[in-house]
Amino acid sequence: MLPGSAAETNHEFDGGHELSGWVKQHAARCYGTAGRAWLEYLVSHTEGLAATLRERMNAVEAQIVPESAAGQVQRGGRRFALVAAAGELATEAGLTGWPAGEATRAARACFEAWIQSRGGSGSSEVAAMLRQVRRFLETNGDGRFSYWHRSGANDRVPKTLMRAGVRRMLDSGGKPIKTNSQHGAEIGDEMPADIGEGMSFEYYVLAETFKTEVCQGFDHQAWPACFWSMGA
Repeated sequence: MLPGSAAETNHEFDGGHELSGWVKQHAARCYGTAGRAWLEYLVSHTEGLAATLRERMNAVEAQIVPESAAGQVQRGGRRFALVAAAGELATEAGLTGWPAGEATRAARACFEAWIQSRGGSGSSEVAAMLRQVRRFLETNGDGRFSYWHRSGANDRVPKTLMRAGVRRMLDSGGKPIKTNSQHGAEIGDEMPADIGEGMSFEYYVLAETFKTEVCQGFDHQAWPACFWSMGA
């Protein structure tokens, strides 16, 4: 348990402070005991150990790693599977005091937390790209994207400075609002709350802005096919 981390349960203790103190006290007294016993067990059970470990790792990996996982996640899952298989062997050797399957459960929980922290089981580069484009749109959505339906309309709306592109409104059924007159007829000057809740936006990014700002730090040609830029 890392400093400042929260335990899943306090067991019989009143709080995390008491539990942490108990663990620290006994770890200081027993430090290294289990490690030496584990090495002694492995040395005395070398016959067939590699094959057994590999078989168990394969079984755990099949349980915890999503079929569609990227290679990075598969390699990470293999390491967690090693921890799980070793933990189960240590339990069988009488070194942990855990019930059968506990090491696998714990390793799976850690693996799933790792996947969540990295943004999913896909490629980390793609996840980073997605985070970057979300951040760009969240930061610049109102200020640098003019409305599609107002293009060319003389409605005295302030000009969009440092324009990055346009955004098109979609109704609850996914139908785009293409013209200013359509917007006035279907929505009016002030959007009712019930209509606004179902609205969404499509963003169209200008080509050079996409390459130099949205894709900053990445090769723009390597971006997922779901991203399109105007004029690209």
